[in-house]
Amino acid sequence: MQDSAGRPPGALSSRPRAKATMLDVLTPICVERFHQDAENEAKFKVLQKTSTWNQADYVAKQGWATMAGNPVSQNQLAKSCASQILTANRS
Repeated sequence: MQDSAGRPPGALSSRPRAKATMLDVLTPICVERFHQDAENEAKFKVLQKTSTWNQADYVAKQGWATMAGNPVSQNQLAKSCASQILTANRS
């Protein structure tokens, strides 16, 4: 049995799989950019207080998720980055 795209059930096409891999590669870079930001402690507190819906926008506005030639949307990367920053810095 195949899905509407002719793939076996549960199989990912190569494009979504490649984007997921790129997200896995780019998220740590974004997190590192956060750590290198001279004002990261203050910005972390702001990120914590920012609503979940607006966290990706906040990360994107800081420039941490901006990467030239990135096939992953900036919003996807910023959302993943915000999640990693908040998870890694829980007190």
